[in-house]
Amino acid sequence: MNSKLNHAVAICDPLELAHPDSFLDVQVPYPKALPQDVIVRVEAVSINPADMRARLRKKKDNRINVLGWDVAGTIVEKGNEVSDHFQVGDAVYYAGDINRSGGNCSYHAIDSRLVAFQPKTISVEDAAALPLVSLTAWEALFEKLALAINTNLTIQDDEPTPSLLILGGGGGVGSMAIQLAKLVPNLTVIATTSRKETTEWCLKLGADHVVDHSQALAPQLSKIGYPEVDYILICNSPDTYFDILPSITRPFGKICSIVPFLQSHDFNLLMRKSLSFHWEFMFTRSSFSTHDMVKQSEILNRISELIDQKKIISPRVISLSPMNASNIRKAHQLIASNKTIGKIVIVNK
Repeated sequence: MNSKLNHAVAICDPLELAHPDSFLDVQVPYPKALPQDVIVRVEAVSINPADMRARLRKKKDNRINVLGWDVAGTIVEKGNEVSDHFQVGDAVYYAGDINRSGGNCSYHAIDSRLVAFQPKTISVEDAAALPLVSLTAWEALFEKLALAINTNLTIQDDEPTPSLLILGGGGGVGSMAIQLAKLVPNLTVIATTSRKETTEWCLKLGADHVVDHSQALAPQLSKIGYPEVDYILICNSPDTYFDILPSITRPFGKICSIVPFLQSHDFNLLMRKSLSFHWEFMFTRSSFSTHDMVKQSEILNRISELIDQKKIISPRVISLSPMNASNIRKAHQLIASNKTIGKIVIVNK
């Protein structure tokens, strides 16, 4: 088995994205399964802003690094401590572990506690678009903001229905957050976009309202009857929005960001309304091997159920094939343009 070729797309030097060697086609060793690992034959991956940030952190150390934290494929081997829950031949998907080599390769080793069964009713490329953004949206909405599917929110007399503002609704996480939030009864979902095509996309996914984040938000929110919202999910550019958060959030509201600030901010501004601020980093569980890291497997299995029940759809919009340096570079360039909708998938043919 170890004689199998393992083609990968890697980065070596910290080069500009347009440089022809920013990504390289290489051969890497066939992975060795740790006791809790499964080895997966990679059939499709998707590209995320997390890949972009990892590429930008690359140091000049003459070492190659394989990125890729969204994989759909088939189990070909399993470690000696993997439960009978998984068998060779199972179609699985996962977001993986940012501390380990990524999935932009032919064969990939991953801790089985992070792995789930693919949805049965969609293609492997649609499945590959789901893991990272689904986990991020789920953890943000249902763990950090404490919303719950099929749990009615309280509606006060003479007040608007509870509301969620998703800052950046057209990207991968925003696309999943809109759909998952619409499974919460009595919750009004407001997304922000700046282009006609992303507005149409968010409305298609179920957003109740869409406002333009290239314009002042407060007047637009007031116009649709929500001068203050109960929950805010920040999917991009948190520095842009921080100063207006206190004025557009209701007392005791909850705010969650999935991306880091680039500047310092005065969080005391959130105190007067008793606003709570939460971070969502999907890799926390795998990075620290938390006692509940299997929760991500459980969440993805729930996502598969929702897909198969036709309650949500995959956010895949673009597919490229085959998996090679040229197509990985192209996907990164598309994400860097800040004009993509949904997710970009690379099919490993």
